[in-house]
Amino acid sequence: MIILDRNKYSRVYTFIYEAVKSKNGYVQQDFLLPFETLKDSKAYEVAFNDLTVRQDCGSTDQAIETFDCTVSENQLNRIDHRIASSIIQTVSSSVKQNVGLSSTYRHISISIMQINAGVLTEFLNPHIEIQEVTKKLATSYLEDKSSFVRRHILPENWFSDSCKVDLEIKMDNKTLEKKFSLQVREAIKIIEEQTENNLYFNLSFIDANKMSIDKKKSVLDHSDQTIEFIGLDRNDVQDKLNRIQSKNIVLEISDSKEKLLEVISLADVEYIEISFDRKSEKNIDNVKKIVDKQIAKKTIKNSISNRMTIGLIGIEKNFAKEIINHCSNEDFVIRFINVEFESLLNGLSHEIVNFHFDRLEKKAAKILIEKLRKKNHSFILKFKSLTNHEVQRLIEIAPIKQEDIQIIKKKTLSELFMNTSMPKLELSEFSERGIEYLLEINEKGFIP
Repeated sequence: MIILDRNKYSRVYTFIYEAVKSKNGYVQQDFLLPFETLKDSKAYEVAFNDLTVRQDCGSTDQAIETFDCTVSENQLNRIDHRIASSIIQTVSSSVKQNVGLSSTYRHISISIMQINAGVLTEFLNPHIEIQEVTKKLATSYLEDKSSFVRRHILPENWFSDSCKVDLEIKMDNKTLEKKFSLQVREAIKIIEEQTENNLYFNLSFIDANKMSIDKKKSVLDHSDQTIEFIGLDRNDVQDKLNRIQSKNIVLEISDSKEKLLEVISLADVEYIEISFDRKSEKNIDNVKKIVDKQIAKKTIKNSISNRMTIGLIGIEKNFAKEIINHCSNEDFVIRFINVEFESLLNGLSHEIVNFHFDRLEKKAAKILIEKLRKKNHSFILKFKSLTNHEVQRLIEIAPIKQEDIQIIKKKTLSELFMNTSMPKLELSEFSERGIEYLLEINEKGFIP
C-alpha cells in the first residue's frame, strides 16, 4: 500500500480539488468565503456528513472531536448569548480558535437517513423481537441455553423467573391469540399445547435489549425525536396517522400547481413549507422556505415549474386524512415531530425512513454517536440555531481534515495482458498513450 503525500504529489491533489469543485463541492478553506454575506439577523445550521472514525492509534472519531472543539466550558461560553456575537468580532483570531458554543447549548441534531424501519426498530426497541418462527424453534429459543438467540442476542443473565415474554400466535397472517408478560415456563407450556399445523409464533423478550434501555435513559429521555416516512401511498399514510402519536405533523405533498393551490385554500394551517428544485435554485435560502399561506399562494402562482412540493405544517390528523384523498398524487412524505416513543415502535414496519434526534446536549450526543458507531450506522451531525459568526467559527475549527489517498494495487500493462479475462483492446489503447501502470486508488469518497 502506498500513501500519496500531499506536497510531493500536489498535482494529483490539485486534480481531485478541481474535480470536487466541479461537482459543487467545497474544500474546507474555500467554504468560508460565502459566509461573508450571511446576515446577522438570521439563524443558521451547519451539517457534517460522513464524519469518519479510525482505530489505528486508538479510536479517533471526527464527530467526537468536533464536539470537543466547538462545545466547551470555558469562561467565554458562560457569557450571555445576546452579547456573544459582538465579543466574537473583537477577540483576536488566536482566541477565536478556543471559543466554543455554550456548555448549555442544546441545538445538536443527529440524523439517520434512508434507513430501513426494521433496522431502526432493532436499534431503538428495548425488547428483542423474534418474528414468525415455528413451534419447534419458539420452544428452543425459550428453553435451550445453547440456541443462537440465547447465546448471541439475549444478555447472559437473561434467563430467570423475573424475565417476561410476550407471545403472539398466528396462522395465515392472522393473529389467533396474544399473551402478555408471561413467565418463560408459561410461554413454553402455551406453545407446546398448540395442536394446529401451520402455526407461527412471535416472541418479544421484554426489556432484554440492554443497549436500547441504556440509550433510552441517556439519549431518548434527553432529546426530541422526529420520524419521516418517505414515498408512502394513501393507505400507508392513513395507517401511520392511526398508529403514531406526536406533538406536530408535517404532510409533504408533490402535485400540480393548481392542485396545491386548492390544498392550501382548504388547509387550516398558518404556515406552509415550500421546497424548490435544488438543481435549479443556486441561492441556498431558496432551497426550502417556510412562509404564511398568502405568500405561499403567490410563490406557487409565480413559479415557472408545473409541479411543486409543499409541506403542511401543524396539520391536524383528521384533516391530513381528508387531504390525501383530495390529491391526485400517490406519493407522500409525512413527518411526525416530537414523536411519542411507544407509538413510534408500533408504527414501524420495513419502509425507508429518516430519523432525527433533536435538541441534544453534548453529553447525550456523544453517547448516541458511540452507539451508532458500534452498529455501523451512518449519520449526519447538525448544529442548529447558530449566528453567522458561530457558523464561520464552527467551519473554521472543525477537525474534518481529509486523509491521504492510498494506492492499494499497482499493475503493469504486461501483467494485465497475461490475464485472459482482461479486455485487450482497452489495454492496447493505454499502451499507445504511453501508460505503463494501472493503479487502484482508495480515495475514501472525499469525505467528510
